[in-house]
Amino acid sequence: KYFREINYHYKNVEVDIFIVMPNHIHGIIIINYGDNNVVSAYMRSLPKNDRTKMLLSKIIHGFKSAATRQINLDNNKPLMIWQKSFYDHIIRNEEELIKIREYIANNPLKWQLDINNSENLFI
Repeated sequence: KYFREINYHYKNVEVDIFIVMPNHIHGIIIINYGDNNVVSAYMRSLPKNDRTKMLLSKIIHGFKSAATRQINLDNNKPLMIWQKSFYDHIIRNEEELIKIREYIANNPLKWQLDINNSENLFI
């Protein structure tokens, strides 16, 4: 629910395909800046470790916060459910976008083989 609602909270942001797995989430978030040269210059001008000023970091932080609040309300106790950071990747062309969409769509089929799937612990 909260991942789907990201685009309602951020201007020029669009949620593309995503999948919620038992222990992680894959998704594509499209940020429409218009002039990519300005964005590239802005991103290069940020200090190397200062991700807090980047829009994607703010989006992910907001998503994790909203989901955590709801999970804690549903369980009547605070739970730690997120890893500290996230993995991001800039999709640079249509071919790469198609491949990543396919990977996300097919990811649930791979869960049966995942080492983190509790059904595979004693195999």
